Amino acid sequence: MPDTRQHKLSKMRCHHVRTTNSERGFNARTKKRASLVEKILASLDQPDKAIDELWAKEAESRIDAYETGNIKAISAEHVFGKYNK
Repeated sequence: MPDTRQHKLSKMRCHHVRTTNSERGFNARTKKRASLVEKILASLDQPDKAIDELWAKEAESRIDAYETGNIKAISAEHVFGKYNK
């Protein structure tokens, strides 16, 4: 039986509905995955008081060593120059 104009329009509408529903499903899954990624990243970005205290001690130690002449400063140009080659 040849496709009538009405039959073709009906098939087009069904295809559009299926596409729209699958797009909604895809968008919903995408949003859920994005939400999960955000939760994982937030869980990794928690302050750690012990680590912060260790870094503060290290920074103070480096400042003291610089001020007493036990270490020398290196220019940023020298440091970054090593990596821009």
